[in-house]
Amino acid sequence: MDAIKSKKLILKLIALFAVLLCGLYYYCTIYNCGEYQTSFSDVDTELLQLCVDKQETHAPYYALYALCVTYKILPDKAVNMMCIGESRSAFYIDRWPVKDDIIQTFINIDAKNSGSAKDETRAKKAAEICISLKKINNIIEGAFPLDINAKYSYSNTFGAKRTYGGERLHEGLDIICKSGTPVYSVTDGTVVKKGWITLGGWRILIKDSFGIEYYYAHLSKYVSGISVGDTVKSGQLIGYSGDSGYGKIGTVGQFVAHLHFGIYENNVAINPYVFIKLCQKNKR
Repeated sequence: MDAIKSKKLILKLIALFAVLLCGLYYYCTIYNCGEYQTSFSDVDTELLQLCVDKQETHAPYYALYALCVTYKILPDKAVNMMCIGESRSAFYIDRWPVKDDIIQTFINIDAKNSGSAKDETRAKKAAEICISLKKINNIIEGAFPLDINAKYSYSNTFGAKRTYGGERLHEGLDIICKSGTPVYSVTDGTVVKKGWITLGGWRILIKDSFGIEYYYAHLSKYVSGISVGDTVKSGQLIGYSGDSGYGKIGTVGQFVAHLHFGIYENNVAINPYVFIKLCQKNKR
């Protein structure tokens, strides 16, 4: 009899523990806004471009994107949803409000537009997405990697076949430009790698506060004094474009001069094309 009671008690404790775990998961994923992270590979880049085109002072593109994804609407509708007045939307006052103000703004947006069907959980989910896009905003509102007025060209060559060193896929964006064109850090960050590698020639790798790594390769030279461990700012000069690489240290002339620009998230290459295109557009 005692054994049966003990077994029932253990089963009840296991069931209680399972309920607690489910509750913790629900809290973390739904209510703990800001912990959710949108990865670069998850972004609908076509929708992102539409939101950038439609954004207004009180309706920045990342807020529009969050509403479009959460409420399954188009950017025009999202802009209308955000017209709730300065007293109810923190975006009228600050382009990047603090986390709690963003959450409350989305709750207010949902309440005004949904009426009796308002859904605070859904509103908080939209806020999560909005907050998580700040790392992407680092590029779009960051510095263009070259002088915006320099002569350059680029197309979407991410994933194109490469054969030097064995068959592989291109993991970045080639911005064709004159050798010696100044190269700038797109975002704030820390220099984590610098020096020669066979494929990239003289290269530099910078990691931002979100752990995203930015790769600048085929440089002709570095700016004087920059070292691994240094902190750099968005728009800071880090080197000059060139045609180094594809051979032993110092090899040049194996291809046309250009800047190879790459983005890596969790060691996975991300296509920079749309993000750099939007960054360029934002500077015009």
